[in-house]
Amino acid sequence: MKQKINIRSNLAAFMALAALGLVPAVRAQNSPAPAPGMPAAVEPGATVSNSSETADLGLIGQKYYGLEFGYTHHVDGVPNVLHRYGFAANNPLVPGYDVGLKYDWTEGGTMSLHLRQQELSVPLTAYYYHGRVRPFIEGEAGWVWQQAAGGSNNSFAYLLGAGLELQVNPLLVVTPTVAYQDFPHLYDRVWKYGAKATYRFRREWSGSFGLKLDEHQNLEYAVGLNWYF
Repeated sequence: MKQKINIRSNLAAFMALAALGLVPAVRAQNSPAPAPGMPAAVEPGATVSNSSETADLGLIGQKYYGLEFGYTHHVDGVPNVLHRYGFAANNPLVPGYDVGLKYDWTEGGTMSLHLRQQELSVPLTAYYYHGRVRPFIEGEAGWVWQQAAGGSNNSFAYLLGAGLELQVNPLLVVTPTVAYQDFPHLYDRVWKYGAKATYRFRREWSGSFGLKLDEHQNLEYAVGLNWYF
């Protein structure tokens, strides 16, 4: 019997937990004023604790590499549990636009079935800084390879999404998202709703925790580590 999960309740609870992580805001001294519509940057050699309140501490507009592990409670058929291992790289093209690279390896199995899936994609993100709120839209294009039940298949893959990166305080951003993903040759298309909290514990490092729920009630928990350069 499938377990029903309320999308709004999960996302609201996650946002509330993230808000509990508020830490006192600390003002930077002698910081140059940022350009209109853009955030103040974290000064080279500075620690996060003495950065500006409006410093860009999230993932948007940043050069970084990231590793992520995801655990999915899969109720839409077998296997019941999926593990995902992901790598992401992001690089700003010009102010307001990022390009990146993503790779995900997903697997899970039962006594009679083992699923393996690889996905490689190139994401493009367009965004605008408006104080502590950063709305964005994103698109991804790539390819997916899947092996299951002794057979294999592959497909072109694309994703269209939107979200907001909300700076809660100088160390924490919360990012709710909605996205539509399609693998045309695998006849697999799905809406996904998510939220991620990213905590910048050092100038070069941040950690993240996210939830992602699709329209079939499959729920993923994910933790990540990001290195900024």
